[in-house]
Amino acid sequence: MNTYFKYWGKARKKEDGRWDYHLLPYHCLDVAAVEAIVSRWLQNVTT
Repeated sequence: MNTYFKYWGKARKKEDGRWDYHLLPYHCLDVAAVEAIVSRWLQNVTT
């Protein structure tokens, strides 16, 4: 397993005390996808 799968990109504690987390590689993909959408939207708004 690649070492970057050992890290979380976002986490929060649930009401039952367990942790809900999003692994770092998947969090990075989500951030990149949102950035692409926001960039396209901003180009349309500002032109």
